[in-house]
Amino acid sequence: MRDSEVVNRSTLCFVAALALVGTSSATGVARAQTAPRENRDVGRLLREGAAAFDAHDDATALALFQQAYRVSEEPTILVNIGRVFARMRRHDDAIATYERYLSRVPDSPERAAIEGLIREQREARDAPSNAARDAAAREERARQERARQEREERERRERERQSRGVGAGPWVLLGVGGAIAVGSLIPWFAVREPNRATLEARIGSDCANVGGVVECFDDGSLSAAYSTANAGSIAFGAMLGVGLAAAATGGIWAAVAATRTEPRVAISIDPRGGIVVAGTFGGAR
Repeated sequence: MRDSEVVNRSTLCFVAALALVGTSSATGVARAQTAPRENRDVGRLLREGAAAFDAHDDATALALFQQAYRVSEEPTILVNIGRVFARMRRHDDAIATYERYLSRVPDSPERAAIEGLIREQREARDAPSNAARDAAAREERARQERARQEREERERRERERQSRGVGAGPWVLLGVGGAIAVGSLIPWFAVREPNRATLEARIGSDCANVGGVVECFDDGSLSAAYSTANAGSIAFGAMLGVGLAAAATGGIWAAVAATRTEPRVAISIDPRGGIVVAGTFGGAR
């Protein structure tokens, strides 16, 4: 049902109602005498309202139709008022106006059409909240999909890691650490020990106890032998510490691989001496 059709139909129905008033019995003479003027006023209001409605001047159309209804109380005009409310997106007012018409004309032949307009207005009124719920539902589905994809990616990586097994990493680290630890014997035996022997021999031949103080004749070779022996000791300790730390890390890595848990281990050399091993060595992820 188009807007202009509703307006024209209301106008015709109203004019027909006034015609019935003009043909009433003698008791309606007084009313019949004023009816032509009322007919003209209401007809003018309806025509001007219809023109304003067609011109999309909804505020003027609404005022004119409401004035016509106050003058005549013709229920058909309520349909026009409802249509103006609907186009102004005043959905609750449109619904109330349509329902008021149906309450006044319960046996209206247009009842099915008016009920359809009421449904349309309810749907239009509820559309924003429905859209918000739909958007929230879409966001929740997207969040669940992202969570599912992330979970599947973690599971895929875990399967790949398990399929690869321990790998060569821990064994390489263990071997390199062992080699460095064994290699620490080179500065010990090739550097420290010969120079220590030289020092002991020189002390025995070139040093004497004078008044409780040991004095040595040093042409520079004695100091050089001492420095070299000390450097050999430092190199031995450093290489041994690094080698043992690397070997320990490789050994721990290989040991915890059976639990399918990636080790989180930190190994360091304590400045006061010794090796510090800390971290997570096994258990559930």
